[in-house]
Amino acid sequence: MPKLQIPVPENEDDLVRFAAVAQKVELLRQKQRAQLVKSLKGVDVFPDYPICDSALLPMMSNQVRRTCASFPAQARELVLKNGVEFETFQALLDKAERNPMYRWKLARAVRKLKRRQRAALEAKK
Repeated sequence: MPKLQIPVPENEDDLVRFAAVAQKVELLRQKQRAQLVKSLKGVDVFPDYPICDSALLPMMSNQVRRTCASFPAQARELVLKNGVEFETFQALLDKAERNPMYRWKLARAVRKLKRRQRAALEAKK
């Protein structure tokens, strides 16, 4: 059965919005990983080790399995709460993974987002 094509935004404002949501999802992932590492006391010998990898998950503790199992639903909720359809968000991630030109456009949007975030911080001072 062919995969349904979901229209992926191409304009820069939509890409910046996507980058902001992706940034929040990544922050959630990092927070959960840090909490797991802290609670498991010194497990993080390999900082980039994919502790939620499906091949390794059966060997992980119950706490790691529960946290890894809860992440997709939490990420979906975060995406929806930020006004982006989850299917569109997933399609953007997939396209960025497959298409180097789209990845470049997305990287440009991320830089723009970071400039906006820095400007907002400066304005608060």
